[in-house]
Amino acid sequence: MIQEIFIKQFANFTGRKHVPAQYNDNNEQVNVGTANKSVWKRHRTILNPTFSSSKLKELFPLMKICSDRFIKRLDENVNKEFNISM
Repeated sequence: MIQEIFIKQFANFTGRKHVPAQYNDNNEQVNVGTANKSVWKRHRTILNPTFSSSKLKELFPLMKICSDRFIKRLDENVNKEFNISM
């Protein structure tokens, strides 16, 4: 049911609740989380191919390498400050 709603029928579910700090749809800072109706549908159409199951499966090896590197850095720098971006 979730796949049917979020993937196959997403064009039918474009309405979003208005959040007080939300940008107008014509604002350049609007994103898929804050967009409404046609803008949300456009964003979702652009993003949808990026998050296909095959693309996500391609990410798993990279995610494992990055998480292993992160854990190693944490172990090397216990109780010390360090630059996480290096």
